[in-house]
Amino acid sequence: CERIARKANDHTFTMGVALSPCSLPQTRKPNFSIGDDEMEIGMGIHGEPGVRRGPLRPADEVVDEIMDAILAEMGAAGQIARLGATVGEGLRSFAEHFNLQSTASTVSLVTSGPYTRLVYAVSGYDMSATHHAQIGGVTIAFNILQDLCGRTWRPTVVTLATRAPSSLRPFNQHFRAPLRFDYDESALVFASHWLDRPLPPVDPLVRQRIEALVRAQRAAILADFPA
Repeated sequence: CERIARKANDHTFTMGVALSPCSLPQTRKPNFSIGDDEMEIGMGIHGEPGVRRGPLRPADEVVDEIMDAILAEMGAAGQIARLGATVGEGLRSFAEHFNLQSTASTVSLVTSGPYTRLVYAVSGYDMSATHHAQIGGVTIAFNILQDLCGRTWRPTVVTLATRAPSSLRPFNQHFRAPLRFDYDESALVFASHWLDRPLPPVDPLVRQRIEALVRAQRAAILADFPA
């Protein structure tokens, strides 16, 4: 169980934003203080200090900052998506490197005519309960696509290979698209024309750094394969 939990933890990336303190049932007192016009990015659910506290900002700006941090934390797989000339090229590079790194899940990009599916699959043979992994994987994929395509991007449908939760409200608020639970795969289905969307140029020095990181990680991973 510990090994499975550690594997899931290694492939989960989240970041919170605090607008108000929480109160523990035992004390019914706030466990930290924050101004009505303030927010703290990166704060933990128990009030652990975040990375920055400042004035309230629009949600789109906050998501951009969070996604920058999450993609950086994901290492080469997260950053390589931004090096592509187009969204499609970036997603294919992301999937290739992610699949090389991950031992518990895979990502694939499947295009069929006017629609494309970004599929997340749990591949760990000893992972029987995958409910949270399926939801978490699709949520991260959704955020990556919005980071590449912009806030106007929306999936045509979201499919999840897991049971429906007791409340659909947070899912509807986040995805803003039709949801299909108990499906045969977890995927984001969207119009294929988004793959042709150009990505903004990357600073040459940043590109060199990321490409060097990718080469080093790829060499280290392939070195573990039998000759």
